[in-house]
Amino acid sequence: MAVFDDALATLPPPLRALVEAQLVAWGTHPEWQQVGANLRAECALVHELFTSLLHDFAAALQTDPPPVPEKAWKTTCKSHELRGSAMPAGARPAVLGRAWRVGAFAAAISETPGDLPEGAAERALRSYARRPPARLSAQIRATALGGAVMWATFHPDDTAQDPFTCLPESAEGIACALGLGYHRGGELVVFIYSTHLPLHRPTIADASSYSYYRPHHDPAAHHGYTRPLKPGVRPMPEVVHATVTGAALVLPYRIIA
Repeated sequence: MAVFDDALATLPPPLRALVEAQLVAWGTHPEWQQVGANLRAECALVHELFTSLLHDFAAALQTDPPPVPEKAWKTTCKSHELRGSAMPAGARPAVLGRAWRVGAFAAAISETPGDLPEGAAERALRSYARRPPARLSAQIRATALGGAVMWATFHPDDTAQDPFTCLPESAEGIACALGLGYHRGGELVVFIYSTHLPLHRPTIADASSYSYYRPHHDPAAHHGYTRPLKPGVRPMPEVVHATVTGAALVLPYRIIA
């Protein structure tokens, strides 16, 4: 808590009181209570950035008329995304992996210039997993594999390996190990890719309102760790980076049931 406390102490008393009062208010809500706990436990943001995050959030709460606090928090986080320390060149994994809902990937494909509506995109993804034809491959290469902040994992023992080789071969097992609290059954599409973009250690600003995030306790670590959904499951390393498209894939996508 020292990092949070030091940043909070830097704020003028009125702004500090606003942040403290909001954390107390979130204490009655299970998910937002966890967001508050994550904020207090965060240690990956340097003091200046942590102070900026808290200051901007408090300033937003101070506006007239008062905003919805949760919306103000999400907006504040957006301007502080991808600010965790960048992995040094010698520590970068050779390949990354991420899992996404099949429907979400189909929706992304349908929003990419082309003529594949969402339903057709999902049917094509299922029909041609691991062996997409040229037309679908071209569409995938142009499609973003995630949002403005992409969360990725890598193999904890050999970063040149497919990280999913050390995870269960099931959507439920992958979701559990990666802490995908949004997953409520169904299939996942998994990507193995490489990028030259900076890889950052995740912070509370990247997680925003995602209550399944847990800050890693070592401030010197180059990456974070997932919070598995069940006890006894090995956490996986995690990083965040800006958007990449399917052109970064080093293996064809695959769908895991």
